[in-house]
Amino acid sequence: MTRLPVQPTTLDRPARVGDVPDVLCVGVSYRTAPVEFRERLSALESDWVAQLGPACPSITEWALVTTCNRWELYAATTHSVEEALGEVQAALQAALDAPAGEYAPRLFRYTGRDAARHLCQVAAGLDSLILGEAQIQGQIGSAYTTGVAQGTVGPVLSLLMRTAIRAGRRARHETPIGTRAVTMSSVALAAAEAYAGSLADRRIVVVGAGEMARLALKVLHSRQARQVTVVNRTVARAQALLADPGWQALALDQLPTAVAQADIVFCATRAPGFVISPELLTHLSDAATCVKVLVDLALPRDVDPAIRHLPGMILIDLDDLQEQLDQGLAARRRSVPAVESLIDAVLDEWEQAMRDLSIRPLVVELRLKAEQIRRQEMARTLRFLGDVDDSTRTQLDHLTRALVNKLLHEPTMHIKALAHAGPAEAGQVDEQAATIRALFGLETEPHVPHDATPAL
Repeated sequence: MTRLPVQPTTLDRPARVGDVPDVLCVGVSYRTAPVEFRERLSALESDWVAQLGPACPSITEWALVTTCNRWELYAATTHSVEEALGEVQAALQAALDAPAGEYAPRLFRYTGRDAARHLCQVAAGLDSLILGEAQIQGQIGSAYTTGVAQGTVGPVLSLLMRTAIRAGRRARHETPIGTRAVTMSSVALAAAEAYAGSLADRRIVVVGAGEMARLALKVLHSRQARQVTVVNRTVARAQALLADPGWQALALDQLPTAVAQADIVFCATRAPGFVISPELLTHLSDAATCVKVLVDLALPRDVDPAIRHLPGMILIDLDDLQEQLDQGLAARRRSVPAVESLIDAVLDEWEQAMRDLSIRPLVVELRLKAEQIRRQEMARTLRFLGDVDDSTRTQLDHLTRALVNKLLHEPTMHIKALAHAGPAEAGQVDEQAATIRALFGLETEPHVPHDATPAL
């Protein structure tokens, strides 16, 4: 599991109580743009994203989620979201050196809760080419980590991206969206595993070096399969697919020997006729312990179906796999409403947390001023008392901290309650905030140091 960085402590945005920050998403995906256009976006220099701030003064934070199937820029603003959106699109137009009419129709745009919902759906695999796939969740985590490292992700996007990652994790733990294999290669390996047990402990032969064989080998590598042999007409192509030092490549004329030693055989060639015939396996079928699983991923078929009649031979072909694939997809589709319901609940929590961000500067500034006064009075008292031992100093420190916390508890609770006010009370929120500032002698516009971390 990817460990996310500690949430940034930049607490001086937004500046005004009640000024709830907004978020927006601008991007393309496999649904809206062809691969050629997605490649153009992916080719933008990484510095372009890192230095987006000067070109877009209305945005305060930004992060990029990019994969082979999507390019999505997320941004936060306390200004007009339309103004921020215009700046981002202008920066994109300049970077692509293309008229707006060429790229603008391909972009999707989301703001506010819709932007947050979209990222949660992406994290949960609802917007993926393969429904429910889990890899995108890690890619969002990487985008978050990169944004924190570059200093472009602050409290608003930190909250958004952590919320999306949490939604993705909950979706996979609490619903079946990530269960059941839904690609032909993963279904094939799941079927073989059901008969033969853990793939890590089995002797596996993959016949062929095309796309289907490559995908099967990728899944085998992810399952820590250690004893894998790739058999192909051209040994060099087979060698190019070896993903582990313990794997080996053989020429096609060595297929009988390889099959004889295998527990599982995956066939995915483009041969016009059968590659594995009953005759090749007849001399193996007499052994009581000789149980082999043959998975035929080829069309036309690589394995003669007559092999099904040989003792100890289990043949799984495309028709068998398609049935399991359909069942897996159906199970995932049935879980979509449950995932959407879960996302709704997560978004409700996110909206409240966003409102909490709007009052955080006031709480932090109040506590910082109280802490400053406490330290000053502690220093004055210690000078008056003269030479005191460490135990007395510790007790005085504890006493003064407790007094400050007790005195600030009610005002802090009142300030936090401001974040729960509805739109109708927005004017009252500003008035009450101004009253609190006047009562405690706080600055008209707060300035909170970036390293300030008092608890709310």
